[in-house]
Amino acid sequence: MIALRRYLKKLSEELTHIKETKFQSGVFKNINIYFEDESRFGLLTVPRRILTIKGVKPLIPYQHKFKNFYLFGAFSPITGTHFTLELPKCNSDCFQLSILVLPYRSFIWQIYNTIV
Repeated sequence: MIALRRYLKKLSEELTHIKETKFQSGVFKNINIYFEDESRFGLLTVPRRILTIKGVKPLIPYQHKFKNFYLFGAFSPITGTHFTLELPKCNSDCFQLSILVLPYRSFIWQIYNTIV
């Protein structure tokens, strides 16, 4: 709890510093905060029970393959805007891509709507 208070105090000081330095110089007119998270979704072959004669080991087809994908999402509690991106991996390159695409989300959505 003490660490949380310390973090919030430091965050408040940092935002005040940004407001006093960047907004006074006219570089930025407003600020928006996004929270980002990534999640893995997929299917894994799981062998289930099978009926056989007592003492006989069942032979069942099994394929050890895990098909998955990752969803990168960002949400702004200030404006309510959100963005999701489906990618095949979760590494630093994919994370960087999701951060770089975030400002262009409305432009990408317009292109998608004209194609579909």
